[in-house]
Amino acid sequence: MILRSPLRLKTLLETVEGVAAVVSDEDPLPEVDFCCPLLSVPRLLRPDQAIPTEIPYIRADSIKAAWWRARLSHLPPGLRVGLTWGSHSKNRQPSLRKSIPVELFSQLGNIPNITLCSLQKGPFPVDTRRIRLLDLSDEQHNFADSAGLIENLDLVISVDTSVAHLAAAMGKETWVLVPRLPDWRWLPENVPNRWYPSMRIFRQRQLHRWDDVVHDVTIALQALSNRSEGC
Repeated sequence: MILRSPLRLKTLLETVEGVAAVVSDEDPLPEVDFCCPLLSVPRLLRPDQAIPTEIPYIRADSIKAAWWRARLSHLPPGLRVGLTWGSHSKNRQPSLRKSIPVELFSQLGNIPNITLCSLQKGPFPVDTRRIRLLDLSDEQHNFADSAGLIENLDLVISVDTSVAHLAAAMGKETWVLVPRLPDWRWLPENVPNRWYPSMRIFRQRQLHRWDDVVHDVTIALQALSNRSEGC
């Protein structure tokens, strides 16, 4: 199978088992027998085949993972938590649905035994005077770099954006924050997540209100920190 993808995903998708080659969407498509858009594949398969069952199916490059391991070696003992708070500006969804002011997460940085690491890319600057966060944005040049960083984290907390899918596809424990009326992938409330076994969904209780969601995440992260200290 030959996979065609955006250039920023090419290196990452080359790690997927069963993919013979990955070509950038900036390059001409090689000669093939059949061609199908990726999001049309589920329509051609039975529902039980359309959802991956073997996790992880995306892996970090070993060299990049080793580079990030060295990069983070100075961090204090405890849990390393990746954070993404904004959906890319080119996304057609209104930012209110998929972006949260980073300042709302300030309490996460005050939890003992926790180091917050930024997985954020795009036009979402952070004022580290208002939140204790290791800003690694400029060191992630593509998704393969982000995967190498995620490999060295204990947990990823993300709004509904590509980082959440990447982390969960790698089998990393992932908490995704979704609006009251989320994207169809997250299914109705109280329906188990069928996509990723390592993912936990935090859903708005009120439309456009993120403070309650972040409060729930803060309580859950405090509990996780307490358990890790007791181990």
